[in-house]
Amino acid sequence: MEALSLHGLTALNSIWTAGAPADQVLDIFEAYEAQVALQYSDTAVSGDPVLLSAFFASYQLALMLCDELEEARFLTHRSPPTLQDTDETLVNAKNLLRAVYNDEHTLVYSILRRTSWPEPLQPLISRYFDHFRGATLKNISSLYSSISPIDAARYLGFSFSQNDSEAATARGDPSTQQEMIELLVKQGWKWDSAQGLLYPKPVSEARIRPSDHLKAADYANDMSRLVGLVGFLAE
Repeated sequence: MEALSLHGLTALNSIWTAGAPADQVLDIFEAYEAQVALQYSDTAVSGDPVLLSAFFASYQLALMLCDELEEARFLTHRSPPTLQDTDETLVNAKNLLRAVYNDEHTLVYSILRRTSWPEPLQPLISRYFDHFRGATLKNISSLYSSISPIDAARYLGFSFSQNDSEAATARGDPSTQQEMIELLVKQGWKWDSAQGLLYPKPVSEARIRPSDHLKAADYANDMSRLVGLVGFLAE
């Protein structure tokens, strides 16, 4: 197998914005882990620390997109020991995993939205935001017969803070609570203004539309693109 490069890793992560199935991309990360493991020991790093950091953070996100949280936790212990607690990207990725594992929704969205992620990881972060929100929406529809707008915004990651306005606009998220209510009503929820409660759509039908960059994706050539990319990774 050809040596992994940062350029190749960036290209691999970028195809996630086109909706490539998570488990298929995960296979590529699994194939490369044995190779990158030769570039560090318990006490030192002989390879490129930037590449190693980006690889393990990307691999962790790939596992999280497959909802393999336990395997993602194991992976954090297989990353370079000298980088685990000092590399900013690996620390942020670990904090994200911990927040997801503990169902700390507000913290999850804050880490995803406000952390300065390296460019190679940004496609994965965007896709995980959609993935986590979609999974949470199903859980709300399954567990709640009604919910307040404040709690719905907290669980679904809709922020009306001025600090998050730019990111919300980029994602096409509502900028006010009323806009969020209108969005959810359009997707089948019911709004009781007298009670101040939202009534989620039944779980079998619940869905939040993905971001525009995912809606426009053409999934037809995912497999051929993945196969071709394996040979490109070392360029």
